[in-house]
Amino acid sequence: MQHFINMCNDIKTTSPNSDGLFIVEDIANSGAEEEWKLATDILKQSNIENVYMAVGNHDLYGGSYINQINLFYKYANTDSLYYVKEIN
Repeated sequence: MQHFINMCNDIKTTSPNSDGLFIVEDIANSGAEEEWKLATDILKQSNIENVYMAVGNHDLYGGSYINQINLFYKYANTDSLYYVKEIN
């Protein structure tokens, strides 16, 4: 997770006016809810706004498919696996 914290700090330092952050796959290494919670807590503490996530294969590990998808919905703050975001 230290790499993720460093990445968030780098974004705030080098691109403070970014319009959004797109995380493409594998937010949770083993699919555990604790990993999802930790990642979203780091993002909140970093004050990075407009974060959009895409589900990856690691996010689906560790439980039933529907449970893992529900974790994605909960922590990615979306109600669909497939969505489009247009920014500026």
